[in-house]
Amino acid sequence: MAYNAYSATIRQILAGFSARPELAAPLERFAEAPDVPRARDLLRAYFAGHRQGDVAGLRRITSAFSDKRVVRDMVASILADPAQLEAIAGRSYPHPIGFDKLVLHHERSAVHGFKLRLHIYWRSPQELAAERIHLHRFEMASSPITGELTNHLYAVRACEAPDIASEADGQASDDNARGYHAYSGYWRDPKGILHKRFLGLAQLQFLSALTFVPGQTYAQGLQAPHYVETNAETGHTNRDVCSTIYIHGPGLSDTAGRRIPILFEEQRIPDSVIDTIPNLQPAALRQSLVRYLGLLEESLRFYDWLYDPQYGRNLSVGMVAGYLLSEAFGSERTIEEWESHRQACEEVLERRSQMLARLVRGEQSLAGLAADARETRYFQQLLNKSYAHPAGREDWLRQYGNLAGELERYLGALLGDYARNPDLKVLKPIWEMPTTNLRGGAHYGHVAAMLEAARAAQPLALRAFRGEAGRVREKPAGAGPVSEVDCAVQACVRAVLQQHYPRVGFVGEEGVAEEIEGSRRWLVDPIDGTRNFLAGSKNFALSIAHQHWTDGRWQTSDALVALPAHGEIYWAERGQGAFLIAADGREQRLQVGDHQPGLRGALIDLSARGLGKAETDLFACLREAGAVPRASGSAALMLALVSGCGNHGALITAQPWDVAAGLLICREAGGQTAQRELRGAGTQRTATLAAVSGEVLEALEELLDGVLGT
Repeated sequence: MAYNAYSATIRQILAGFSARPELAAPLERFAEAPDVPRARDLLRAYFAGHRQGDVAGLRRITSAFSDKRVVRDMVASILADPAQLEAIAGRSYPHPIGFDKLVLHHERSAVHGFKLRLHIYWRSPQELAAERIHLHRFEMASSPITGELTNHLYAVRACEAPDIASEADGQASDDNARGYHAYSGYWRDPKGILHKRFLGLAQLQFLSALTFVPGQTYAQGLQAPHYVETNAETGHTNRDVCSTIYIHGPGLSDTAGRRIPILFEEQRIPDSVIDTIPNLQPAALRQSLVRYLGLLEESLRFYDWLYDPQYGRNLSVGMVAGYLLSEAFGSERTIEEWESHRQACEEVLERRSQMLARLVRGEQSLAGLAADARETRYFQQLLNKSYAHPAGREDWLRQYGNLAGELERYLGALLGDYARNPDLKVLKPIWEMPTTNLRGGAHYGHVAAMLEAARAAQPLALRAFRGEAGRVREKPAGAGPVSEVDCAVQACVRAVLQQHYPRVGFVGEEGVAEEIEGSRRWLVDPIDGTRNFLAGSKNFALSIAHQHWTDGRWQTSDALVALPAHGEIYWAERGQGAFLIAADGREQRLQVGDHQPGLRGALIDLSARGLGKAETDLFACLREAGAVPRASGSAALMLALVSGCGNHGALITAQPWDVAAGLLICREAGGQTAQRELRGAGTQRTATLAAVSGEVLEALEELLDGVLGT
């Protein structure tokens, strides 16, 4: 693992150990090449200065292992060392509740002893047996590496068993305290046989259930009983594998009293002998680690994808919104519910969005929600995200607070860019399955941002269209009118796009040009067809193109043409097709229609302003060739229609923001396009041509050459 990729975590850990400078060197050596020997050296240095009760320090050092890349490199180093593999197998075993308990290192010093363990819950959720409420005889800390876990925490209010400290503060009779039976976990008799035996009655009070996700760490002291539920996220959503790094210090000494772990049972059970579990064989351990290494690689790919900036704001909130929906419907087939019962799903998430807003703003406390409900854990995750947001919680809420919208973004990206198979119905692809690309009709990345921008701006355009457009002025050199609503729509679109992609440049027709990165930009015409708009014609459009600077020119990678008055949206992604979202929300792939052999009978949209008399001549020549010329009045609309939606061709002289999006939509639907640099009436013009077939395009080019004499 590259040290630089981990350096921020190292700095944070060292800052917490400012009084322990001796930890700096072993921590940096471990970060440069994570393996078990360097982990051993780091933990030796830490436990040499650890003091009982310092669970914050234990949590901090355990966080050094909480990165998937660290654990991946450690596992790879074990697999590359047969002697180390055999030694680890000899002290590891499959735990009865259903996980592989792998002891990577056991330091046996009576004073500074510790264990470094890796737990892999293959059978998940815990299908063999639930973990019992228990007290450790050592302090421990743990970090999820894959999956998630929930730590259920209790307090001992009273206990008959000796050597078990209780918090006798008058709360023993609290209504929340319940009676349990305390048992020794692993009491060894003089013959060396392990026993589980009754120690006395106890009163435990439930305190909290906190969910921890990869990258987080929790620590457990000596006096607080707890139990862990793995894969809290999986409730009704998925069958993840959960794995954790687990570190614990030396056990309690004789003088401290308790030398054995304590288990709490709801019912009185007979005392029993605990059978010894055989250790893993090296071959079985190798098989387990090889499988786990593949899982880590896939998990890293998935989360790199989840937070990839190509999708705009990260997609993690959408995934958590899906978990909330899964719990509401009691089904792990979340995508199926979303597709089949969209309105009901949106209503559920609207209520959850309102709850989230109250929690983020402090109007309601998380403590007021049911502690044992999975929904509460998901709200906790969302709150954690809002607390970590650099611009503050209110800004986070503005960006991510629409849970239905975030789920739609996530599912668009999942099905469009990361889906496993066409029948995927769960929120997160199952690990270890090969990926396929199922793009087509899925909204993610630039497309999702453009759709959001278009839908945000549509009410502005429609209010003005049905009422007053505000002041109108003429652009210089007869370039056409511009209204106040043009500027308002452009500002709205710009705000949404920059919220998703703050580093991408923005060029709008109405006087905004920001080249931020220099290699990527948005190209926007807020109202293409302003004359139509002002005259009450529905044929006006919002055009948005995302472009890359490649090979000395701007190339469009994603495009959208929205028709607010018609309620339709055309969009395309380069190499992935073109699509039409109808007014009723139905979506279809676009494809140019029947073969059109030439201009006779062809519907050709013409807008050749700036060419003087040549514009009139082009119209006449089209008529003579048997075509049906018309002027729809919006260049973006003209080109979008040459995608199997009514036009056989278009010939336009216009600016890049007028045609960039429509050109890509036409091409992705199977149409043919070309652009030509022209001179007419003393000005430089670019002619854009589009057609449903090569024959129509060639005929248009010949007609243009004939009229202009080129």
